[in-house]
Amino acid sequence: MPHRAGGYAALLLPSAQKAAQADRDGWAASGWRGTIGAEAAAASSALRQCPWQRAGANGAKPLGAAVCKIKEKHGRRVGGGGNCTLEVAASTHQQASNGPWGKKILTSTTATSLQRDRFQTRIDANALELFARVHEAGSFAAAGRALGLTRAAVSSRIAAVESQIGLPLFVRHSRALGLTETGRGLIAQAQAVLAATDSARRDLRTRTGTPHQPGLQGSLRISSCPSYGQDVLAPRLAAFQSLHPQLRIELQFGNRSVDLARENFDIAFRMTSRPPEDCVATPVLRFAIRAWAAPGAVPVLAQPAALALQRCLVWGASTEQLRVVWVHGESGTEESVLLQPGLCADDLRTLVGLAAEGGGVVFAPAFAITGCLDRGALHEVLPGWTAQVDLGDEVYALTLAHNVAPAAARALVDYVRVS
Repeated sequence: MPHRAGGYAALLLPSAQKAAQADRDGWAASGWRGTIGAEAAAASSALRQCPWQRAGANGAKPLGAAVCKIKEKHGRRVGGGGNCTLEVAASTHQQASNGPWGKKILTSTTATSLQRDRFQTRIDANALELFARVHEAGSFAAAGRALGLTRAAVSSRIAAVESQIGLPLFVRHSRALGLTETGRGLIAQAQAVLAATDSARRDLRTRTGTPHQPGLQGSLRISSCPSYGQDVLAPRLAAFQSLHPQLRIELQFGNRSVDLARENFDIAFRMTSRPPEDCVATPVLRFAIRAWAAPGAVPVLAQPAALALQRCLVWGASTEQLRVVWVHGESGTEESVLLQPGLCADDLRTLVGLAAEGGGVVFAPAFAITGCLDRGALHEVLPGWTAQVDLGDEVYALTLAHNVAPAAARALVDYVRVS
């Protein structure tokens, strides 16, 4: 029965492939059945390349032979990598003539025995697809967002695949993932699996419809930070409900973190630089914090240091002093300014309204002051400068894993992300 190696051929070093093929042909001719994976082929190749196996090298004479067998256990046929025991044994003894230092060289008997019960010799299509998606995304977190999984779940699954084959697929860097030699050998086959599955899913969506078509029902509980929820999310919810009139939505505003599972929320929209790892975090909007004021109250300022002389309206907890780092977009110049806030509040919309009435300079993302800009009530007082803040520069939609989150939640996140 001819051997079918599947995707494992790419895992073998070029020097081992020829030996592995010879082994497979030999086992087929002798009637052994079953599937041998990368470990057995590599072991056989290693035995072939040991110094005492190369006749004529330094006068060595092989006195033993490598024996590799795949046994069927309990009389059952091993079909494509079922239960089997791998035994690799080598018994050799070498005695060479005088070596370069005029001494006798004696190499003792070497024996290797590898046994592994219930050894799985194939990588399934799901593992290959996951491998390709992580490589395509460039990080575990980005792949998790695409797959509806947490970063921890993706990392754990990749680790399980690497444990299964006994070789690492990725080189972990602090900010990126690179491919190992094994990963480079396997990626083409993994990408072919990914292309096939994506094609099948597109065909299925074409036949059965998409989440943007009418038909979603039930209810969604949503938590959102007020500024994003009022100025960006609300109009998108109205448009989404017009597509799904049977869907009921409950929207709550708040800046605190929520526990989706305990508090029965389906989605939480948050401005954060550190989305929780136990949630699927999908970025839906990138923003920058800039300085805005009423045109008649505060002129355009030359440098961020000039803010120290202005009445600043600060979003967040009350504080007597606040140090803000400003970065110029073109030059990359940074300037740190120590401010004494004139007014602090936990509601950004209130601060924007105060600034529009001439009450001072407010630090806010553009999406929070769109209406004021349209009617000329605010203008930018530090053109080209953005503030660096702890909350980051993106709004994330946080959901539970996709196998738990309702279909309506996944559909709404996709809708908000692309609209």
